[in-house]
Amino acid sequence: LDRDVLSWRAANGLDAELADQLYAVRGCIEPEACRIAAVSANDVQLQQILALFGAIAAQDGDLVSHVAADVAFHLAIFAATGNPFFITLGNAICTALELAFRQSQGRRRMSDGELVLHGEVAREIARRRPTSAGRAMERLLAMSRQALVE
Repeated sequence: LDRDVLSWRAANGLDAELADQLYAVRGCIEPEACRIAAVSANDVQLQQILALFGAIAAQDGDLVSHVAADVAFHLAIFAATGNPFFITLGNAICTALELAFRQSQGRRRMSDGELVLHGEVAREIARRRPTSAGRAMERLLAMSRQALVE
């Protein structure tokens, strides 16, 4: 997951093989991170996740800041687990997340469905509903993966 290697490999866009590999890893860890965050996060972390969703929802047309907010949202969920292994995994896939988000959002803005699901993830974590938070992330990942091929 070296940043330079990933950047080089994705220089002409994230190919289907690399996207499949990224989403296989994300599917294994992000829903569980949401479930843990819903139980373990402190109030400050919950507010940060909600605020980052607000930044994503703003959709001001600036791709760089929008991608940064989206990546920060996902990293905040990892941080909210309080688990150093999840935090490290989040940091490890950060570059791949940036590449995937830049590619999908560079072609079109985030879909309304993806935006709604980001909000659902944030709210379910904040409501401390681990099962529904994990399920919302599973749906978000499926929709997000589809956006890469459209």
